[in-house]
Amino acid sequence: MAEIRWWLSLRRFLLISYALGAALLLCAYYPAHNIPPLAVVLSALGGTLISVGTVRGLFEAIAREDLASTFSILADQSETGIKRVVFPAQGFDWLTEIKATRSVTIFGLRLSFAENQYYLAEFERILTQGGTVRLIMSDPRSPSMLMRYLEEPHSHPWGTDPDGWNHGLENLSDLASKLWAWREFLRNEGKDVSRLSISLFPGYPAGAYYAFDGKFYTYSYPYKIRGHSGPLYLFSPDSKVGKFYGRCLQSVVDASIPIEFAIEEILDISRRGGFADSNCLSRKPAVLVGEMFTRPRQGDPASHRQASLRVARTTAGHQRARK
Repeated sequence: MAEIRWWLSLRRFLLISYALGAALLLCAYYPAHNIPPLAVVLSALGGTLISVGTVRGLFEAIAREDLASTFSILADQSETGIKRVVFPAQGFDWLTEIKATRSVTIFGLRLSFAENQYYLAEFERILTQGGTVRLIMSDPRSPSMLMRYLEEPHSHPWGTDPDGWNHGLENLSDLASKLWAWREFLRNEGKDVSRLSISLFPGYPAGAYYAFDGKFYTYSYPYKIRGHSGPLYLFSPDSKVGKFYGRCLQSVVDASIPIEFAIEEILDISRRGGFADSNCLSRKPAVLVGEMFTRPRQGDPASHRQASLRVARTTAGHQRARK
């Protein structure tokens, strides 16, 4: 609205200037009209005053509207800590940020970089240099994740959207399995993975968080639309909004389940076809399907110990088989 008012002020100034110029040209080049010299002087003086007033009004409008808005934006930046806005978020190159950090925490609905060797190599570099890597993605067994998947468009035969997301829960389980296999590979190679954390979030993800050294990125997932085509915001972690998002991320971390307590069941469900679209998308209500997938509850040490023993036995069996 301020830009519209500014344009109207500028247009008024230009119109008056053109009108005065035309009047002066008329007085200068058409003396045969017997216009008295005093009238010419008064007309020129009046036009000048009007022009000065218009110019003054123009700059007052700029100062009152645009500059005020600019200072407000600067004040908001100082208060909120917003440093950058990227639009759209999709396609942003996270590899550049990862290469320049020693500590990274990433939470997203699906961590597709589990299939990218360059990302995994940079994570390994961070760990080798004594940094920390924390990766959190959605739990494919979660009722909330199943409900979200049902809300998104699907291709034939489960929907009419040609760009829909099919095999979504299978994709999530596959990415989780690849991250688990990558960590086991590092462990078998003798690498220190004590500072590498891979977890699964059981809730309904509304946005993604990327926390690096001194930087905090966030973007929101749309509703009933696949992907993320909205803006990406960069905040200072020490700002008011940055601290708020930091608390949000910490709550996600606290609610998430370490992948070692879930991978055995995820692999078992995958083998039985439990994540297939034919099984998930053909049943209603969605929560009934999700309740079929049992998992250790966070904060239940007994369940965690039992899951750890099962995973340990499975891992030991795999190692003996390799030998």
